[in-house]
Amino acid sequence: MKKHSLLTWILVLMVTLSVFTTDLYLSSLPSLTEHFQTTPLMIQLTLVVYFLGFSLSILFSAWMVDRFGCRQVICFSLATYALASIFCFWSPNIEVLLLGRLFQSFGGSSGSILSRIVVRECYDKTERVKILAFLFLGMAIAVLTAPKIGNLIFTQMGWRANFLYMIIFSSLLLLGCFCALPHITPSRTPFKTLLTNYLSVVSHKMYLRYTFIIAFLWTGFLTFLGKAPFLFMVTMGTSASEFSSWFSLIIAGLIGGILLSKKMANNWSTEKSIQLGVAISLCAALLLGGSFFWVFTPVTIVVSMLLYLFGLGIILPPCQAAATEIFPSTHAGIAFGLMYFVKMLGGSAGVFFMSYMGHDTSLAFASLMIICAFCSMSCALFNPESEVSPSVSTLH
Repeated sequence: MKKHSLLTWILVLMVTLSVFTTDLYLSSLPSLTEHFQTTPLMIQLTLVVYFLGFSLSILFSAWMVDRFGCRQVICFSLATYALASIFCFWSPNIEVLLLGRLFQSFGGSSGSILSRIVVRECYDKTERVKILAFLFLGMAIAVLTAPKIGNLIFTQMGWRANFLYMIIFSSLLLLGCFCALPHITPSRTPFKTLLTNYLSVVSHKMYLRYTFIIAFLWTGFLTFLGKAPFLFMVTMGTSASEFSSWFSLIIAGLIGGILLSKKMANNWSTEKSIQLGVAISLCAALLLGGSFFWVFTPVTIVVSMLLYLFGLGIILPPCQAAATEIFPSTHAGIAFGLMYFVKMLGGSAGVFFMSYMGHDTSLAFASLMIICAFCSMSCALFNPESEVSPSVSTLH
């Protein structure tokens, strides 16, 4: 029983790893520009390369687990992450930091997908719901606290201390996984079968629809993630402490939307929930764009982005559930991994676009948010199988 409880806590820490990797050092991004004597573009690339590497590693994670086993892949990923964090901590120039962030992404992705595989393999059906809810609670706490913790570490000990935290955190997590994770025998599915499974997923119109509904809104969110430190602290002159407080408040909108979505599941259809969430995010994006011509202040940004993430939170559970339930269990990991790949790839493109545009890009940022929300709404309103219920159109 003790080992089972230890495993649960390790899984909780695993899902928080990617959150701390991105949110922990946000407050220090503007100061890195001065430290490395470089441009905001190069500093924002530390997020771009992480998102890009994260998306690519997610894409291949299902194959690696199938080939080598879950425990081995998790331990290797965490070891890679710890070594990459050492590179980031030591980095004498921006090029080394970018390289370290890229390899961090290969290890950081392990918590997002592989923890759910462990839950599926190590817990029975009745336990899975409780464990997944516990993982969500841990993720929610991490999302809310990571910016404040990162700001506290940064103001007291400097930006390198954030990466020192990542080194210690990942090393302890690696030790825990090595001791507590059970051995799960890899299935070693033939490559031809895996390729066939991938093709069957990417060719399903309803799956692609659900994926792009999430991906467009997620692109807006990650673009804001990369833009926010410079927008608040450089353009608007807020302190690092004020920024971390604003950011935590905005993230609370995402958590609130997810919690509401769970309550809506009993009374609202999947389609109605999705359309409501996208509509809220679209209205929020329009509010953000309008405020640029009216009064563009930290308060208007926080209110707009809080509502945007509230709408995103509403659509996440029904979209993910509907997309993965289309397929049999043998395809579930591939379906979730591809969805994660698309939305992270979109986020890396959004952050790169904004960083390439230069320093004073508030209008471009607001315009991109509106475009993302409109594209998501277009996908939500377009149903290629409207005459067939999702349950009938599933693959078995």
